Amino acid sequence: MESILAAEKNGIPAITGELLLSVPVLPGDTLRDTKDIIMTMAEVRMPEGLMPRGALDPKMTETGQNYTKKDWEDALKLYCRSRADTEITDPSAARYDQDAERCPTNIIVQVIPIDNQSAALDLYMECLDRFEKGERDFSDLIPEAYLENDTAFRCVDGSLWSREEAAVDSGMDVEGGENVSFRDLMNGTYDAPEYAPSHSREEVSMAPGA
Repeated sequence: MESILAAEKNGIPAITGELLLSVPVLPGDTLRDTKDIIMTMAEVRMPEGLMPRGALDPKMTETGQNYTKKDWEDALKLYCRSRADTEITDPSAARYDQDAERCPTNIIVQVIPIDNQSAALDLYMECLDRFEKGERDFSDLIPEAYLENDTAFRCVDGSLWSREEAAVDSGMDVEGGENVSFRDLMNGTYDAPEYAPSHSREEVSMAPGA
């Protein structure tokens, strides 16, 4: 099984089968500390690696098997993979509130089961939308396999589509367009188009190549 962890403070996309964790962060906490907390939360929330309905439903995955501790450990190795485990998770984290008995600072960690085809498709479309908006700094939030294997079709006007056929079906002029890898979109310069075409999940008939 594959899984990936993505964390953002705001603007969390809706992904099929996701699990959202609110993870407390204290001043001085390193990424290693945060990963250990996430692992503990996973063991508490899913002691047998099973949530039968909704989040991380194993019946929706390619293997149909429950997620194991090793699956979580493998996913956590990729969490914030561009940063060292010794780095401070959040330098602006507030101290523990003794009166309220809580940590004022929390980060939202989004757990995405990318071996769930619906979740993989949702994540693909989220990446496509971000690329079209000109974003370039979210490589830590997507699997490395997406950067290596997934592509988009770019029309000459700069609009991005899941594939050439999707652009044709929407009446776009595809002459001069090209397939571009997610890696090239992440590393290269890309000017967002003057308008954003309406991408619907229904127009993507093939699964991402993750």
